[in-house]
Amino acid sequence: MILLNFSNKKAYASLLIYLLTIVIFSFLILILSSCSCDPEDKSQQEKSEEEKSATVVEMLTDSAKAIGIWTFPMDNAHEIVYPNGTKRFLSPNTSIFSYDGTYVTIQLWTMKGWMWKTPDDYYKTSSKWSNDTLYYLPPFGRWNNLAVFKDDHFITDEILDDSTYIFSFEKISESEVEEKDSCILKDRKPHDYSIKSTDPYVE
Repeated sequence: MILLNFSNKKAYASLLIYLLTIVIFSFLILILSSCSCDPEDKSQQEKSEEEKSATVVEMLTDSAKAIGIWTFPMDNAHEIVYPNGTKRFLSPNTSIFSYDGTYVTIQLWTMKGWMWKTPDDYYKTSSKWSNDTLYYLPPFGRWNNLAVFKDDHFITDEILDDSTYIFSFEKISESEVEEKDSCILKDRKPHDYSIKSTDPYVE
């Protein structure tokens, strides 16, 4: 153990100067090492930033193209024939939805009869993107994968009996919306996520 005699002011002052010099010197080395990067590394870093910017621009472009009303034509449902001869037509769980760049309007069904719901079962939900996949947040649940936006179309898939079936949605205008789906055109407020599943409905 080193004992310091603080009565010796000169020795104490010298020690402080010595320690301060070490701190300043170490700080300068740290600054110089962070600035003296390899030109090649700097070029790679700039290239990486450019790629990130391009990716962001591409995502924003796709997001703009994704805005609109999307429907799955039931004529495109996959026909499945079972060994006993029975047939089944396979279609996505969601047949129509709209995306306005911020919200997804979609028809959702409550799991229990006592749960809060809208009169027409349509909800204007929050949305987010993860790469090329659009997600929506239902009133009482976690983020759900809605569809992938690829080649200017939304697509989704379903795996059944080890086979993968692809469903492609088509963009339509408001005038092309069928009467049975007309509720999707209603001007509605975004869903209030403070509402509880046991709350009564208030329009």
